[in-house]
Amino acid sequence: MRFGIYYLLILLIFTYSCSDDGITPERNKLKVAAILDMSGHYGQFGSETKQGLDLFLELNGESLIEIIYYDSKGSSETASEIFDVVSADTNVKVIITLASWISNTLAPAAEAKGILHFAVGSAVFDYPNNGNCIRFTGDVKDESAYLINYLKDYDNAALIYFDNDYGKGWHSRMSEELGTKLTISRSYSDTDTDFTSIINDVKQVNPEVLVMISTIEAVQISRQVKEASLNSMLLGNRPILTEGLINEPAADGLIFSYPDLDENHQGYKAYIAKYSKKPSSFTAEGYDLAASLHSVVGESFDKNKVYNYYKNLTWKGIFTEIKFDSNAQANSKYNLMIIKNNDYQDYK
Repeated sequence: MRFGIYYLLILLIFTYSCSDDGITPERNKLKVAAILDMSGHYGQFGSETKQGLDLFLELNGESLIEIIYYDSKGSSETASEIFDVVSADTNVKVIITLASWISNTLAPAAEAKGILHFAVGSAVFDYPNNGNCIRFTGDVKDESAYLINYLKDYDNAALIYFDNDYGKGWHSRMSEELGTKLTISRSYSDTDTDFTSIINDVKQVNPEVLVMISTIEAVQISRQVKEASLNSMLLGNRPILTEGLINEPAADGLIFSYPDLDENHQGYKAYIAKYSKKPSSFTAEGYDLAASLHSVVGESFDKNKVYNYYKNLTWKGIFTEIKFDSNAQANSKYNLMIIKNNDYQDYK
């Protein structure tokens, strides 16, 4: 009898401990390795992408996503070394890569390892049909159409671009579409700081417009253009927008193509409240990636289910609209923007 009472007491304690006590048990989270440039030449874009990813997770504490960050330093070699380490962890099911050249380097490796690949800030991508990469960046052919359409009103355009996959992609598109209207083009290394020789070459043809496919170095280029008394109108594209350029007097009036962001979206407003500035397109890609992945990931990860979710998906987030094609490759709406008075706004 005494044994029976003791057994009953133990049973009751066990039952109580397993009942709903208001504490949600730890759920299995999807482990994501984000390989971003956090300290290299493109560190601003890696930081902005991370801010977008983290902001969504902060606003949605019950997310089933866990993101571990790794610094590629903008180097394909470093990114490959990182991938070798993270891919050895069988719990890592997803990677995120930033920059066209890094996404191109890791795409075959991720496919071979069966790790689902998300690419951000990667407009020039060589593996859109591999069935393993979900790309959140519109292709160069789509974004370039906005600038090229604008440039067709001019007969003498010049182009300077950084010598990597992204810059070469833009150079190829503009050469094809503008033909003889593109009177001169010059490339440079993203480690260059003195652009005087290139600017002097450009000055010889006296172009109406100078297109810069550049990032943080556009600040220095803009200054040197002004110092050289080159009076061409300055144009750029998405990654030219940096805090330094906004605050550079020589860049005032620069026109650039940029994705259309929804200023009324809760993520857009939350970012301003937290950082006291507008979210960039890199922030928007990070936020919308996390938000959309959150909406499809379940208790157990199914790679094919997630990839198929993005095929032909129309997503509305901080981006006004992203339309993914049948290969899960994004296309977004773009606007022409202009830098004015230490800020940027729609160009009209």
